Amino acid sequence: MMLGMTLSVGIAVLVMEGWAGVREGFFLGMDTLRAAGLPFFLGISLAGLIPVLLTASVVTRWMGDGSGFKGVLFGSVAGLLTPGGPYVMFPIAASLFKSGAGVGAMSAFSAARQLIPVNRVIVWELPLIGATFPIARSLASIPAVFIAALLVPLVLTLITRKRKKPE
Repeated sequence: MMLGMTLSVGIAVLVMEGWAGVREGFFLGMDTLRAAGLPFFLGISLAGLIPVLLTASVVTRWMGDGSGFKGVLFGSVAGLLTPGGPYVMFPIAASLFKSGAGVGAMSAFSAARQLIPVNRVIVWELPLIGATFPIARSLASIPAVFIAALLVPLVLTLITRKRKKPE
């Protein structure tokens, strides 16, 4: 899909702007790679190291489908503490999923990472807008993390049931 999209947009740029436009787009893309390459590389490396440190049996025990509230809590805390942007978060999430983390725990991980990332609060929100708003927003977001952990598995079950055709 990405290859097709890249080719389509590349051809459109070539037709509209010529080779100069393609060259400009390439260099702009390389600027993005320079900025995002190291975090992406580190995120992929971290994702590769996690299964070595946290074996599948450990992940399944702490975050698997049968882990219940403990899994949701552990997923939430892991999401809160995961640093970096999507270059780090998604490789870690994929690694945890592959190691046996359940849907509820991963929903809590993802929701907590997006709604209440400690790193963003400390680095950006507290210095720029003070403590009151980030604390209130973070506290108000806590229920959403647990609601996601409850609802995502239900929605996923409904979606997968609809896709299965009766024989």
